[in-house]
This record gives sequence, structure tokens and C-alpha cells, in this order.
Amino acid sequence: MKNLLVLGIFTYRSILIVFLLLTGVLCEAQPGSHDPSSIAKDGETYWIFNTNRGIGTVKASDPEFSDWQIGATVFGDTWPSWINNYVPDFAGHFWAPSIKYFNGKFHLYYSCSTMGAYTSAIGLATTTSLNNPNWEDQGMVVYSNSPGNYNAIDPAIFIDDDGSIWMTYGSWHAGIAITQIDPSTGKPTGNITHVTGGNAASYEGPYLIKHEGYYYMFVNRALCCQGVNSTYYIIVGRATSATGLYENWRTFKSTQGRYIGPGHIGYGQNRLTYHYYDGNEGGIAKLANTTLEWNDGWPVAAPPSNGEIVQLRNRATGMYLDGTGRTSEGELLLQNANTTDDNASWEISFIEANYQFANVATGMIISGNGDETNGAACIQSSTTSDINAQWEVEYYSGHFYRIKNAGTGMFLDGYGRTEDGSECAQYANTTHVNAQWEIISVGSGIVSDNLYRINPRSGNSLETSVSGVNMQIGSYRGDENQQFIITRVDNGFYRISPVSAPSMAMEVSNRSVDNGANIGLSSYSDSNNQKWEIRENGDGYYSVINENSSKSLDVYLAVGNVIQYSYWKGTNQQFEFVDLGTTTTGLSNFVSDPEELEVYPNPTQNDITVRTKLKNDSQVNITICNMHGQKVLDITMGIIKAGQFEKNIKLDNFLQGEYIIQVRTDNGCQNTLLIKNK
Repeated sequence: MKNLLVLGIFTYRSILIVFLLLTGVLCEAQPGSHDPSSIAKDGETYWIFNTNRGIGTVKASDPEFSDWQIGATVFGDTWPSWINNYVPDFAGHFWAPSIKYFNGKFHLYYSCSTMGAYTSAIGLATTTSLNNPNWEDQGMVVYSNSPGNYNAIDPAIFIDDDGSIWMTYGSWHAGIAITQIDPSTGKPTGNITHVTGGNAASYEGPYLIKHEGYYYMFVNRALCCQGVNSTYYIIVGRATSATGLYENWRTFKSTQGRYIGPGHIGYGQNRLTYHYYDGNEGGIAKLANTTLEWNDGWPVAAPPSNGEIVQLRNRATGMYLDGTGRTSEGELLLQNANTTDDNASWEISFIEANYQFANVATGMIISGNGDETNGAACIQSSTTSDINAQWEVEYYSGHFYRIKNAGTGMFLDGYGRTEDGSECAQYANTTHVNAQWEIISVGSGIVSDNLYRINPRSGNSLETSVSGVNMQIGSYRGDENQQFIITRVDNGFYRISPVSAPSMAMEVSNRSVDNGANIGLSSYSDSNNQKWEIRENGDGYYSVINENSSKSLDVYLAVGNVIQYSYWKGTNQQFEFVDLGTTTTGLSNFVSDPEELEVYPNPTQNDITVRTKLKNDSQVNITICNMHGQKVLDITMGIIKAGQFEKNIKLDNFLQGEYIIQVRTDNGCQNTLLIKNK
């Protein structure tokens, strides 16, 4: 439960990163849980604490929580009286607890806050036993009462090798903080240090761990608490000191398949925990419980989890493994160019530590067939128990993996074959690009043929000029020349075309390889200077690299024409892709909707008027959420005729604070911040 300050349009189909950034199998029968703590152990029982009225608990007899049970809440229907002095409107719903054992006691840190305001506090309760608790509340640890304070929610405790104890906490407004804790009192010793975030940016839910001399800070970004529409993801940076400076931030965990909006990392008893919104069950928040591995000094991505549907694309050839509709035993495994057919989709399952890939269309399993000869063909088989139908998947680099047959020890290999229907082979241990595979979750990544608004990190939005020739940047208006069709073309590259001119494509003018060359538009000709790599940089932003010049899209001074420049990952070379949904049949008929959203008066003490212009007949829905992501008003208007639209909304029962107003129509969505005064 977090403070949500919207800085732009919600991303309804989150820009998905291809891989689960965790390793191990997610337990399918995990309990419902939001903001889970790390796992604590008392005797032979494992415990997790979570956001709930009275502070929720879950217990089990093993660290995988395979036999989990809901435990008693910590406070029941009451709460410590001191909270009323710091959080006057508190109603007993505690957020994001953190559990840690030190100084002979379990220390439970918890958050309490006021709906839609900055007024928050972190408290502490202790007990010598979790199995037979006798909770003693120790009072307030830190508090906040203005936007300038570090918002006193989301505590997490870290114990360093030297025994020093630290608490990280914070959310949005002033960012993330760290403070040292006195082990005898469980409370801060004095100084509070800024870690990251601030200026109302979406940073919250910090968690700190240490590995081989480095400190790793995990932080949630984007928006939680929206069920299947949540855009939460987790980034990680590292430092040589607990207090920072944390650098080289990168995405650690983001939406994949059914696991939507992951957030609130915890690590205890050698298990990694977090919550996700289950896309298969209507967005219910659930506990994910898995293990963690490291590669080259960083927590690394691992392949998708049990039950995920993926495509397998070869790095060298750009071809996809394809079942080609064959259902006979022993049929050859083939490769084809990019396709959305189910024959190019594979469902992952696990046999012990190995992976199995079953074709979605045919149900046949990829098998090494027991052949240890270089160049030997792979086949499709109905046999699921054979060791030749099992594969080890190992991380290699970037977004690529090597896939090794458990029976033959040979690696799945594209063999340099680029013709549709060509055979896939196996080859002995190699690091060649033919043995490297991208594992693409169906519907993840930059979604081919979806519409995107492209926002430079430095501000504004990418657009075509009035003449429709050059690329420029300007304030977003929702016009067709500011909306782009992203289409995957070949070998990981994309074509980028404006809705206003779908037959054209963004290109480097005159095929230039020079710094400062202008970015323009031209009729699409499959030229390399019209193809772009969309390279994930972490933190929700991407660089856009031209295939021909290997140089980056660059907005430089944030005015005038867009150019290309040598890639150095500067702010002016980082872009956010805001998903506006799938394209319609006949792109020339696409109508952008709505235009600029107006809410007035804002700030307000009483009622407001919501106004927008509809360019076509559309159903209109207006939602208002408090700063914890909870809906406080939901109005469905039915079909409204094209033209000016206004709706007066009464705010008599709204508390003072900040809210998010969201207006959805058939063709778009816009949001803005509402401030309610007394």
C-alpha cells in the first residue's frame, strides 16, 4: 500500500521485461499476501508478515510455504494509542511490516498512515517468540507530516557483517532514506541519509542486502495496488557502503505473464519473497517465494516460471523454434521467421531442476533424441519422462540464454540456418551466437503492433513535425503524430511508424553514420537505417539504437529536431515507452481520444468539474483513487456522443489530501493529480 503520484499516463499493458529475474520455481499454491516481509524462523516454523488490518501473518513448516496457514494478526482490532497522536485518522490497517531477529528478540517494524496525506509513522513491536508471541509495543520509530519529510512507511531492517543495524524506508515525496538503528532500543541513533528518489518520483519499498562486499538496494518503481493494471517493477543499485552512493541502477524484476506488478522484495532463510498481482485470478495479490542467484556481481535474470508461455528466438539467425503443426513421434524441430501462431509458442514446465518445453499447438515436447553428434537434429516427442526431453537453461549475457539437453549434454543451436522450415540442431559446448537464445514471454517486451507514446527522460514526447518529415519533441496532446506503431521486423530490431503516417518509418536521414544527423521519416523500405534496437536500460527507460549507424536516438537540448549521437546512455538518450494498446484494423482510421484532460478548480475545497473532448462516440469511465491506490469513486457513464464532455463531481466526503483522477474511454486513458483542501 503506497503513495501513488502519477506523472503521466498509466501503462495498462505494462512494458514487460522478457524474463523473471528470479531463479527457482514459484510455488503455485502460495497464499494471498501484499507487501510480504522477509521470512523469519522460530523453531521449526517459518513466518511472513504482511499488509493487513492488525498486521497479517502467514506460517508454514518449510521455507517454500508449501503447507501455509493464515496465522493470528499481531494487534487484532486494536492498535497502540500513540499512533493516534501521529496519525489522527488511522483505522487499524497496517502496511508493509519488516521482521528481524536481534538482541534476543524478534523486532517487527510496521507502517501506519493517513489516507491521501503525508502523515505517517513507523512503529516497533517485539517478542521473544513468534510461535507463542507476547507482543510488546515499543512506540514510534520515525514519523512524517509534510512532503519534505521522508515518508514514514515501508521499513526494512538490514544487519551488516560488523553487527551494525540499519533501517531503510520511504516513499515518493522525499525519496528513500537509511538510518542506523541502536540494537538495544531498535530505534535510530541519529543521522538520516538520503539514498535515492525524491521530488515526488515513484521510489518506495526499499530493501538492502549484502553480497561479496557490495551493498545492493532494491527499490519499487511505478504504480502498485491496481490489480492487473499495476505497473510496479523493482530496480536494484549497488554501493560499497550501506549509506551509498548507489549506482548502476538496473531493472531486477518486472511483470511477466500472470505475475503482474511485482514488488516489495524480502530475503530471509535463503529465500526471496515479493508480492505479485495474479493475472490468472483477477489481480489478487499473492506471495511469490523463490531463490536468488548472482552473476558477475549482480542478481541476474532467470527464465520464466512454471506454466509460462514463451517463444524461443535464436540470437544469430533471428529464427523462432516452431512446432509447424506436427504431431507424429520423432518429427524434426524446425525454425521459422517471427510468427504469432501457437506453433511458435512453448509452455514451460519443470522436472526436478530441469525445464521442459511443450508446443502450445501440438503438445509435443522438444527432445535431444539421445544423439551426441555435432549437428544432430532435435525432434518433437510425446514422451515427457525421458531425460532427453529435459533441458538445463543457463544465463549467458544480456537477454540471452544457452539451452543444454540433460540427456546428451549438447546445446540447442540455430546452426546458422535462416530459411523458413530449416532444421534446428545440437552442438557441443559453445559460446557462439548460434547457441544463444532469447526467451520471450508471449505478450512481453515491447509488444509488436501496439501503439506507444515515446517520452524522452528529459521531458515532453516524441512527435513528427507539422510537415510530417522530421522527428521532433513537444508537449503531449494525444495527437496521431505523437503515437507510434512499434513493429518487430527481424533479429530483434523494430520499425517505428507514426499513426498519422503508418506507411512511413522513422529513419536516420541520408543513411548517415555521423553524430548530429537528423532523424526523419520516409516510406518504409526495409532498410537498416529504418530499423531500431530498443535496448532496456533499467529503471523503466530504454535507449533506441539504429541498426545501420549503431548510434542512439538523442534529444540533446530537448528542443527542435531529434538527432542521433554516439551511445553513452545519457538522460537525453533514454526513453519511456507508454503502451496505448493494440492497433485497430486500418491504422488510417485510428482516432486518438481523449485530448487534454481538464479538472477544475484544482486544488479545490468542494466540487470539481472534469472536462475532455471526445473525437468519437465512446464509453466514459471516471475513477478516483486515493494515494494508496484504493478506489474511492468509480463512475461509468455509458456511451457519450463525440464532442465536449463535462462531469461535475461532489467531493463532500473526501478527506484532505491528494488523489488520482483517471478518465478512460474506448481509445485512451488520461490521469491527473487532484488536491483536496479542507
